[in-house]
Amino acid sequence: MSETSLSSGIGATDTPAQSHSADARSNRTSLLAGVLLALFLAAADSTVVGSLLPTMANQLGQADLYPWLISAFLLTSVLVTPLAGFAADRYGGRTTMLAALLAFAVTSAAVAAATTMPLLIAARAAQGIGAGAVAALTYVVIGQAFGPDERARMQAMLSAVWGLAAVAGPALGTAAEATVGWRRVFLINLPLAALAAFLVRRVPPAQAQSSRTISPWALLSFALALGGALCSSKPPPWTSPPSWMCTRPVVATKPVPRPASASPMTTRTSDSLPPSTRTNGPAVSNRPPISAVPRAPKRLSRPAQTADPTTQPSAPAMTKRPLAVSPTVPWEASASGRRVTGA
Repeated sequence: MSETSLSSGIGATDTPAQSHSADARSNRTSLLAGVLLALFLAAADSTVVGSLLPTMANQLGQADLYPWLISAFLLTSVLVTPLAGFAADRYGGRTTMLAALLAFAVTSAAVAAATTMPLLIAARAAQGIGAGAVAALTYVVIGQAFGPDERARMQAMLSAVWGLAAVAGPALGTAAEATVGWRRVFLINLPLAALAAFLVRRVPPAQAQSSRTISPWALLSFALALGGALCSSKPPPWTSPPSWMCTRPVVATKPVPRPASASPMTTRTSDSLPPSTRTNGPAVSNRPPISAVPRAPKRLSRPAQTADPTTQPSAPAMTKRPLAVSPTVPWEASASGRRVTGA
């Protein structure tokens, strides 16, 4: 067999492996781009409305209800987070992400088509469900697709997207409202969400990791508790039953006494050292203390014990004696000039 045929045979066996590696790298890049785009859409929709509120209130009326355009969105986006995590465990992260992107696109179209303020608030609440699910599933998909060594870099990218959305959202909303109108701001979510879904769909679906059922009462109690806390116009007084129910577990908690044998700075280090180097033991070593807070000496000089100044006019008024500093009692000077041997 010639060298040419041998080399061609080796190249033929290596080509499928290299092709598979290139496809896997391309799929991961596609997934990352789709996830970052989806997260930016969900995060920007929570900040873009701030610059559109005056125009919405002027066109639809009932300006006293416009704060609900933000509150309803944020409320539902928070409440859907545990449900999105449960769905990802049961049906897979990719499938749940595609469903969340579909819900986000449909509700964005409903926001753009709203003709009254109550309908707009309801559409924004429904849009928050899709946006909250997308934001939560972003971290799930990243955790399933990337290994532990790469997750730190992925988390940094996701945090950068949150910051970019917080800064660019109001600016983009103002520019779009002045040029194409506030309804087009939400209609632009449809093609972008479709692009993000296409990029995420290229990744093979992950196998479901859990078949556990979630308690509907747990979700209902969580939604009612958080919704009531966010919807209350003012906090209840301290003497009201809700306040007592919240503070009773704290009041009934029994404090745990803390041992006063050693300070928290030396408790863990002094027990593992020999007796000659412990800060609470006798001073038989010249080593400095392991962990101790320096204290200034109480007195750096003391007056000389002299006789009547009229009989000794040439004697100095003050004299300095050498200070004896213990190596285990930091910066603690002896008043009598003798070494202090204990803490």
